[in-house]
Amino acid sequence: MTETPFELLMACHARIRRYCGGLQALCEVEPGDPRIEATAQSCHRYFGEALHLHAQDEDSSLLPRLQGHLSAPQLEVARQLREQHGMLDSQTPGVLEALSQITGLSLAERRAVFEPYWTLLLAHIHLEEEWLFPSISKMSQEERGQIVVEIRARRTQDQQQAPQ
Repeated sequence: MTETPFELLMACHARIRRYCGGLQALCEVEPGDPRIEATAQSCHRYFGEALHLHAQDEDSSLLPRLQGHLSAPQLEVARQLREQHGMLDSQTPGVLEALSQITGLSLAERRAVFEPYWTLLLAHIHLEEEWLFPSISKMSQEERGQIVVEIRARRTQDQQQAPQ
């Protein structure tokens, strides 16, 4: 079975939800708990390496092809989503730093860094699912196929560039 852009993007959103859950768990687990470091490392890897690929999927592959299929309100949401990508990009270094120093942070310090990030990120993907993703079906088969090719190529390129 061939994957569709909708399926690939929703799979990314499932991972985003899972790793946001990891950030939330880090705000509830008391310092010294043995799960902290593994969860922090996993979240660091995801938010430091994988999340930017999803943003590229949307900004470079999905949104340019959706432009002709969106209503005026959807175009406004697309503009807001691009702004949110910038906001998330500006917050990510602080999140990664906190994840790197997790054992030295109190629950309040963790929450101060992680909660605004996960709140924005979860609201962001909800907007995409509600306002943009339904329009994927309006694109031609060729456009949808090209998006899949580009999403896959980004992951292959990223894996080839990763240090061995």
